[in-house]
Amino acid sequence: MKRATPCRARGHILLTLLLLTVATTALALNWLPSVNGQMQRRLRQQEQFAVLREALIARAVNDDNRPGSLPCPAPNPEVNGTAPLLAGQNCPQRLDGVPWSTLKIRPPHDASHTPWYYLIAPGLQDSESSQPIHSDHPSGLVSALEALPVGNIAAVLIAPGPALASQQRPSVDPAAYSEVVLSQQSDGVHFALSGQSNDQLYLIHRDEILRPVERRVLRSVLRCLDEHARYSGGQMPWAAPLVSAQRVGQVDCTFGRVPATQPVGSLTQLAQETAASLQQAAPGEARQAACSRAGNLLHSTKQALTPLMQLAGTCQAGMLSAEKAAPLVNTLREALDSFGLASSAQRQQLLHLQDGFASGTGAAALLVELEAYCGSLQAQLGALQQRQEAASSQWAQCVSQPAPLINALSLLSPPGTSSAAARWPMVWGAAACDFLRDESSWWARNEWADMIFYRFAPVGVGSGEWPQIAGYGPVERLVIAAGAARSGQHRPGSDFGDYLEGGHAAAGAALFFREQVDGNDQIAF
Repeated sequence: MKRATPCRARGHILLTLLLLTVATTALALNWLPSVNGQMQRRLRQQEQFAVLREALIARAVNDDNRPGSLPCPAPNPEVNGTAPLLAGQNCPQRLDGVPWSTLKIRPPHDASHTPWYYLIAPGLQDSESSQPIHSDHPSGLVSALEALPVGNIAAVLIAPGPALASQQRPSVDPAAYSEVVLSQQSDGVHFALSGQSNDQLYLIHRDEILRPVERRVLRSVLRCLDEHARYSGGQMPWAAPLVSAQRVGQVDCTFGRVPATQPVGSLTQLAQETAASLQQAAPGEARQAACSRAGNLLHSTKQALTPLMQLAGTCQAGMLSAEKAAPLVNTLREALDSFGLASSAQRQQLLHLQDGFASGTGAAALLVELEAYCGSLQAQLGALQQRQEAASSQWAQCVSQPAPLINALSLLSPPGTSSAAARWPMVWGAAACDFLRDESSWWARNEWADMIFYRFAPVGVGSGEWPQIAGYGPVERLVIAAGAARSGQHRPGSDFGDYLEGGHAAAGAALFFREQVDGNDQIAF
């Protein structure tokens, strides 16, 4: 047997290497298109997700009824992309198709040409049951998947992929497309995937929705404050201190929450000032603002009258004991001091009754005096109510014919019938503030008042005492959204540090940052 020469052996090796190279190249040429196709499909899905994400954020920001809310999933998304109206307190289906028609986008399909599906957090659905909706309220949707963060999840978008062997399509059943399974737990709705799944899940977190919503809320509050000051001699309303649960505006408080009440001279003074501003307002924006202020004054008068008339009726019932009368007198005095709807003589008489019940003597005579006092007060308040209603009937024609309303306002509170009020319901001076006045608005129902603060410089203060924005300079006013609570913050809290971070947390803070190193406050100015 002949032995192979070295040259021949090397030839065999080279031939083998050449064949291996050719085979590897062939395999690579067949494999690369497959890999490239998968990458392209994944990129298209990510692009589709970006479109869906932006559409949902825009819907949440621009919802005038409930900012931050998301639409319900749509049934049968191949045919219908409209979010159903709520028949009750929850979406008909928590998991179903993307409501593409409601979002005003094209029908979304994944890489397998299957319609996208959508899982909504119960705490962000557009219904009364989800209130409040704000930055610090849990979404109620929790991931049970180890590979995905648990966090506050606003929504899950699902690219279902091709049908599995167990799935029959087309179908109106979401389970024919998605393998996501839901379970109700004590902390909300948990989601996971069944054993066999080809779903691709894309998460939208609560902050991705509510941070832009915060900016929308800030713009609304800032516009209100500016418009109010514009038609109120440049003066901002006194802020409510953080410790005031009822958001009572206090004199000289320049850093706090948006107030629900303000200290005022008297209803008589408010009515006279409002009538004068309406008389002086030229047709156009100025008159519209004056009319808005007049409407707010009439609304606040009704708010003050209602609890006082209830109290006056209670102490006139003729069934009071001395034990029950004493705390009732105290409550009545506090209410009259708050709203100022009593003359000096009436206040003195009430003090006399208060001292008498406290001493425990002459209770029978005091009860008779109390009933007579409440009867007289009720008659006085009833007369004020009639004048309020008469003025309110003229308000609808205010812009075109202000004279009847001006006359009605001048008669609203005769001199001497009212005194200084410590907590008069806030009278906003512009229509831009209507959302603050309306108890059924998104501001009240979703408790945004707990999350928003403002700082301002009073009229007459030099720019050297104005609050400063780092990198920008002094500003006359700014508004701050607290964002979701961070580690170490406890809400409700009695310290600014429970809501704001860094230097913002100081009660007398003068320097504010648009971008914080370690904080989530947002500022508008």
